[in-house]
Amino acid sequence: MCPNGPPPTGTDERTHRRRTRTDRTARGEQPTRRSVLASLAAGGALAASLTPSGVGAEPAADDERPAAPTGLESVAPTVADGIDLRWDVPSDPCQTDIDHYLVTRAGDEVAQVPVGISRARIDPATAGEEPAEYGVIAVDEQGRASSPATTEAAAESSDAPVRLEPVPRVDGSAVSTVEPAQEVSVDLVVRAESEDLTSLEELDWLFELSAPCAVQLLDVSYGEAVTGYHEADIGRDGEIFFYAWEFADDVGDEFVIATIDLATRQAGATELRIDHAEGIDETHEYLVDVGDWQPLTIEPASSDGPPAPTNFRAGGGVSSSLELRWDSVENPCETDVSHYSVSVDGTEERTVPVGVDAARVSPVTDDPHPITVRAVDHDGVESPPALEYIGGTLVSDPGLLLNAEPSADEILTGERVEVSLELSSLMVQIPHRFEYEVRVSISSPCAAQITDVSAPDLTPVYDLYDQTTSIAADGSSATITNGVFKDDEQSWLRIATVELTGVEPGHTRISASLPHTENDDIRAMPQWNTLEVVERPDLPPVGVSDEPPQDFDGDGLYRDIDGTGRVGFNDVTTLFENLEEPEITEYATYYDFSGSGEVGFDDVIALFESL
Repeated sequence: MCPNGPPPTGTDERTHRRRTRTDRTARGEQPTRRSVLASLAAGGALAASLTPSGVGAEPAADDERPAAPTGLESVAPTVADGIDLRWDVPSDPCQTDIDHYLVTRAGDEVAQVPVGISRARIDPATAGEEPAEYGVIAVDEQGRASSPATTEAAAESSDAPVRLEPVPRVDGSAVSTVEPAQEVSVDLVVRAESEDLTSLEELDWLFELSAPCAVQLLDVSYGEAVTGYHEADIGRDGEIFFYAWEFADDVGDEFVIATIDLATRQAGATELRIDHAEGIDETHEYLVDVGDWQPLTIEPASSDGPPAPTNFRAGGGVSSSLELRWDSVENPCETDVSHYSVSVDGTEERTVPVGVDAARVSPVTDDPHPITVRAVDHDGVESPPALEYIGGTLVSDPGLLLNAEPSADEILTGERVEVSLELSSLMVQIPHRFEYEVRVSISSPCAAQITDVSAPDLTPVYDLYDQTTSIAADGSSATITNGVFKDDEQSWLRIATVELTGVEPGHTRISASLPHTENDDIRAMPQWNTLEVVERPDLPPVGVSDEPPQDFDGDGLYRDIDGTGRVGFNDVTTLFENLEEPEITEYATYYDFSGSGEVGFDDVIALFESL
């Protein structure tokens, strides 16, 4: 059975009431991501001290194995001794099947690296004096291992005169592991290796995160010892460019040149990386590549609750709303999660039933405010939070809205509901001749499925456009392509109609998108809605009948009142004779044939006229 979210009050009463719009993996012996992160946190740097149980991840067919890491190369650490191995990180480390990497030397495992980090430092003791073959193997969530990417390398020594090193801190103490939804200050520390720092005249560098999806930038500032600088320049992908050209006279052997304030979003790992760090000393000698890197792991505290939601993000809504999204549990119908709790600045604003993976909240302005979402199980135990800091106004008023509007908020299992996909004009006009492709999807196909789609009841352009419809095999999505003419004065357009059928009790989000139109400049903001599916009730027999009423066509109305398996005049008589009886009045919703919102003589007439 698909859970219905937080336990409702008045369950029996709710069963007899329907709201309408008109009234409103097991992993075997392989290390898990949690164990990888814990090992990394315990061992600090990625080195030979990290030794999980064996290199041999479970063999799999070639078409099931993850791809081998790409771009593997070995480089001499710029400010340390040993070997730095580095490879390409996935484009989105928070949305990948890769769980971790195994690093080998001559076939023996020497380190494991969580996804999100694409470097490993091999210390001189592990590297030895002779060159050796090093390999990096990707291991996915199911424990399947890729073929290795390999390179030959030998340990080297660094003679960098200074080092620029990132040092993550929480409450002033250096850390290598933190929890989700935690603020972290990363001090960028300049340390003397073989040169007096008072001779430093200028320094510029680039700070990068290998997994910006796991952390969020809050603030950037220069240290007190920096007296001349350019404001830090924050790039599109979160990289930060620094340039300082004047320093205090008494900096000593080390000083904080800048501080970056971060907030952790979700479990994972990222490199805190300083690249292209170059400078000049007072003798005009160049300092080249003096930047270092450190791993930062994000590991939830031990908890008996469900895991935190993943891929939490926020974006602009319409007028007075902020859109929040996250990844739902894999199967909302078989989960311990009851609902999600959404909080703004520490105050709960929304409770979202499982199966729905989105929420709207009031926009936040001025300074960044924390917005969190937590999964809550049926015992009320909360997960760690997923976090997003929002500052300023993200509200947007698009030219067009694409609304997925169901004709009812709630249906029974087996009942059908019509969803109208409507395009409405706000700031731009809908073209007179309009060709489009529209896609509709639901977040929880275990609760409801798409069972039919149709093009709008408008003048079609049959001679210009092909009209096609398709529905995914699991009923989770559908696609409609069409072309229509519309009235020039018409400010809205129904572009498709979708039928959903309730499958199991639960909730789902319904949304649509316009991935393609004849005029690709047209952009429509999707407006999603939700649908609740409740268990079909066992109605009591009416009058002298021994059989319960039946609903033959799935519209939620029980016309076979005497339960004989057919609808006839006796059903009209049975309804009329029992209008005041509890078996009718307490289940009025299911006998409201006139659509008046209550049961009475009009329903007797409506049932009679339907024969």
